[in-house]
Amino acid sequence: EQYLWLTPAAFLLYYVIIATFIYVIYTYRKGKTEMKHKLELEYRLRLKEEKLHEEKLEFFTNIAHELQTPLTLIMGSVEHQKQQQASTDPSNDVLGLVHQQASRLAYLIEQLMEFRKAEEGHLQPQLQLMNASGFFSSIASLFIHFRESNRVQYTYEIEEGITMNGDPDKLEKIVFNLLSNAFKYTSHGEKIHFRVYRNPVTSALEISVANSGHDIPSAEMEKLFDKFFTGNTPRKFSSGLGLAFTKQLVELLGGTISAYCRDNWAFFNISFPLPQQKAVTDISIAPVHPSLLIRTIAKEPGSKQLISAAANNKSTLLQSLEDNRPIILIVEDEAPIRQLIRTLLGEHYLVYEAANGKEALDCMTRFIPHLIITDVMMEDMDGLELCKQVKNIPDTCHVPVLMLSARGTIDQQHEGYDAGADAYLPKPFHNEHLLGRVKQLLSNRQRLHDYFRSKATIAGNLPQGMDDTDRRFICSLVEIITADLENCELDATHLETGMAMSRMQLYRKIKTISGMTPAEFIRNVRLQKAAELLETTKLTVSEIFFQTGFNNQSYFFREFKKKYQRSPNEYRAANKVESSL
Repeated sequence: EQYLWLTPAAFLLYYVIIATFIYVIYTYRKGKTEMKHKLELEYRLRLKEEKLHEEKLEFFTNIAHELQTPLTLIMGSVEHQKQQQASTDPSNDVLGLVHQQASRLAYLIEQLMEFRKAEEGHLQPQLQLMNASGFFSSIASLFIHFRESNRVQYTYEIEEGITMNGDPDKLEKIVFNLLSNAFKYTSHGEKIHFRVYRNPVTSALEISVANSGHDIPSAEMEKLFDKFFTGNTPRKFSSGLGLAFTKQLVELLGGTISAYCRDNWAFFNISFPLPQQKAVTDISIAPVHPSLLIRTIAKEPGSKQLISAAANNKSTLLQSLEDNRPIILIVEDEAPIRQLIRTLLGEHYLVYEAANGKEALDCMTRFIPHLIITDVMMEDMDGLELCKQVKNIPDTCHVPVLMLSARGTIDQQHEGYDAGADAYLPKPFHNEHLLGRVKQLLSNRQRLHDYFRSKATIAGNLPQGMDDTDRRFICSLVEIITADLENCELDATHLETGMAMSRMQLYRKIKTISGMTPAEFIRNVRLQKAAELLETTKLTVSEIFFQTGFNNQSYFFREFKKKYQRSPNEYRAANKVESSL
């Protein structure tokens, strides 16, 4: 009898065990090799990404160096010019705006230079004993006037009597960056709260900036402090270098910073170690105030023109009661840009404003502009979505749209044209270029008005390049009129019923496309049909004016001569001569 361990079944089991062992060893070694290769690849990619960041920083730092000299000349020249002019001079408003924006650019360049120093380990804190409560209160108060212009609820709470050894320059940049970020990316009607206090448990100085209206994934919140992070939630928070620089400054001062979302609020919390100190009582501690650069950037506009869009729209509405200039709607979230465009166009056009696409659509329920000038990147509704909606609404599809954007690549411009834009102007733009494009777009509309007044609309020869929606609208309108042309009581009410539109909608649409009121449009079609009958039939003039819905011969003769500069009989005779030739 054969031993059990020498049977074929036993050898098969041995084979399976050995094969399994070899397979496990092979799989383990393969997995280990793949993991090593993956880690090495990730390491190389990380090195490549770091190198790319370094190259970006080096590039931007070099540009910043080059910009410092011309920027110094600009700011110095503007300051000198302001000092030379009287405070009541209207040009001081423009100079003030230029100086404020130049200061903003100087601040960005300064941040970039310091960020580079921090990256290389050359940025050192300059500590001094300071009244932290008074310092942070001064910075917080700089943002009060933004409540109205941004239409947000801004509150701040600063605990009294806090002193610290701190670096005013770097603390100023930290708080200013966070508050600027909050105001920039908080929608209308939302809340911003700034708080500074001493934590009773840890004896740390706590700084908190919170704003409502945000629900960003935790994974993205953690990456907000990464250099050049853009994320998948556009227009929610600044990426680039602003927050990365803020984190560097916080850590340079020995603090920590964190960001998270909770209950539709975004929180940015900073903590600095703060030794137990008595409240500020020593008058020898000199007060520290925000820098001149920060005060200039955050300064409330002295210009009376830089007020809310709603206030400007009320003023324009009052002007429109006695003014028939073309209406232009500016849609731009940056108030200084709106002011610039309004200043350029205000002399020749009635200018309304909106801060985003939603506000623009709301404005267009009250009036239809002759032209829309819109930025692309905006909160709530961007320019692309606005353009799509404008072109899909029957009341507004004929309105030309001019897009302005810093995104000036060919692909980005194609994106604008695909949305229905009639023209695209990259920022920064020259004033004359903008004025020329506006004039061109409005001239095209005026030529269309002239065409409708001079050419026939009943023969199907509508102008080439006319919007398809507008073409269908006019054809339907003419079809309704010609079907009941002999009815002398045909008026706008019949058109409202036939087109299923309200009186105001019909009036706006006809007026904008043709430049005529509904009554003028009906009369124009009657006269064009009368001219056609005079050319192609032997009907008498009396028969023709009855067939075209006129019930008063003298009125028919007067209106016909006004349009064609000839009486009906002279028109028929002239066309017979022309046809015989």
